[in-house]
This record gives sequence, C-alpha cells and structure tokens, in this order.
Amino acid sequence: MDDELLGLREQLLAHRPEPLDPGEGAAAFQFHKLLATTVHQASKLDARTHDNETGAWVRYLTTYFPSGRDSEQDAKLLWVEWRTSLLKVGAPGPNVLVTHGQPKAHWVRDRTGRLCLDLESMWTDFAASVDAFVALLGTAPDRREIALERSLRSAVAVEVVHLSTVSVPASGWAGAAFARRRANDLGPVRDRLGSAEAEEELAERL
Repeated sequence: MDDELLGLREQLLAHRPEPLDPGEGAAAFQFHKLLATTVHQASKLDARTHDNETGAWVRYLTTYFPSGRDSEQDAKLLWVEWRTSLLKVGAPGPNVLVTHGQPKAHWVRDRTGRLCLDLESMWTDFAASVDAFVALLGTAPDRREIALERSLRSAVAVEVVHLSTVSVPASGWAGAAFARRRANDLGPVRDRLGSAEAEEELAERL
C-alpha cells in the first residue's frame, strides 16, 4: 500500500474513539453520529457519477462491509434510521437501537425486530470496510485517482488566521481551490472521459 492510500486510510479512521466506560452513554451517542458521518464520507469517495447519496451509501456497505453485515436491506435501514435519523432528528429511527460496550448485541435484532448497533463493533466493521476499499483502490488506478482527489477536496486544514487585532487558529476547507477550477483544467479526467463527460464529472464531484 503506497503512502497516499495509507494517508486515506488514516483520514477515514482518524476519529475512532478509545473504548468508553459504561457510564459514558451520552458520549457514545455523539460518537455514533460521528461514525455515521464518516461512513457517509467514505461512501462518497467510492460513488459513481450516476449515484445519488443513498445509492452510494448502499453500494459502499454492500461492497465493503463484512459478510453478514452487507445486505442491501440493512444498508438501506442504516441510511434512513441510523445516519439520517441521528443527524437530522437527533435520535435513531424506530427500527434501530444504538449502544456501546456491548459487542454481543451488535447487529442482533430484538424481539420486535429492531437492529442493535454497538459503537465499538461498528467501528471495527467500518475499519474492515476501509481496508477492503483501500485494497481495491490499489488495484484500480482510475478509482484511486478519483477517490484521492475527492479526499483532498474534503480535507480540513488548520491554519493561523490574521485578523485586524489578533491571530487565532481556525479550520478551513483545504480543497476550496478545487471549486474554482475550470473544466479545461481537469487534465487526466478530461483525457479519459472527453470534454462533455469531464464537465459532468466535475459538476458531480463539486
């Protein structure tokens, strides 16, 4: 695995928390939100031009998650009732339970059919998916190029911002310059796809 792919792996797994104590339920809940966001980020790196966000999410989970946790039905459930419900409603949907420190409960349904997701076990599943994704990129130059460029555009840089009276550290979008790139600067993307398709791919990427 080359340095760029190792860097991509580290970026996707950078926010994995240390195991939490039993009483840290509130923190675990916030980490579930962060993990759902991170899985979404990974799915966008693997998205195809014709994919919407749901399609890219389902593609990622069904392709890279461990066997037994890679069904299309579960992927769609997690998109609606884990990722979307956690981030937009502030709670999991009615068919999903979230917990932490309970590996035996992970990906098990209760008597009413609700799927239980254990935080630490979900991170383990996601880490396995990242390894599978990065391994595929190592054998697919076209997908590697696209994923690494998308990763660069989504990276956050910390820099010192000089205001009128003080200097403070602040975060910014490291890939902001990409938004100003013209279609005729696409380079190898244009060469590979042709003019109209390159512009369409640029629009999809941005």
